[in-house]
Amino acid sequence: MVRVLFLGGLGRSGTTLLERVLGELPGVCPLGEVVHLWQRDVRDDERCGCGVRFSRCAFWRAVGAEAFGGWPNLDVEKVLTLQRTVERTRHIPRLAAPRLTARRRALVTGYADHYARLYRAAAAVSGARVLVDSSKHGALAYCLRWADDVDLRVVHVVRDSRGVAYSWTKRIVRPESDTAAEMTRYTPGRSALL
Repeated sequence: MVRVLFLGGLGRSGTTLLERVLGELPGVCPLGEVVHLWQRDVRDDERCGCGVRFSRCAFWRAVGAEAFGGWPNLDVEKVLTLQRTVERTRHIPRLAAPRLTARRRALVTGYADHYARLYRAAAAVSGARVLVDSSKHGALAYCLRWADDVDLRVVHVVRDSRGVAYSWTKRIVRPESDTAAEMTRYTPGRSALL
């Protein structure tokens, strides 16, 4: 069983800071927001936290080889389709139920299996006892509870709502993007609703 510490909450809550602090502990490997790995990294080849393109990062290349026999062997469009189908906030009540319909269970476990394979590979490559995934999405955490061989622990990170609302109004360029793409921004009213 691979132990995963999943940081949940809303964006701009301080999960990146918490992940980096935890990553300094022996036996802990921070993975970033794995929820975005399939699109931003595998498909779009954005920069890794180490500064190089995902496809050139030695750690992620080793993880891809261990998990899927190399990233080219992963059907990333299938993973993204599953993500759009099952990992939705509105599906949380169904995902939290003790049982799923056979069709829904097949979709959710198929999606969660990609994470389980990635987590097992990251643990093997890093030698870490604990992996930290700062994906934040509640629906993803509920999907992961259906994954085999994942000992999932969730930490719900809550920041003062005024700080979150203020942070969401600021223009911040995503550091991994080459296109000067900005992080999501919301008005104070939208922030309050969220």
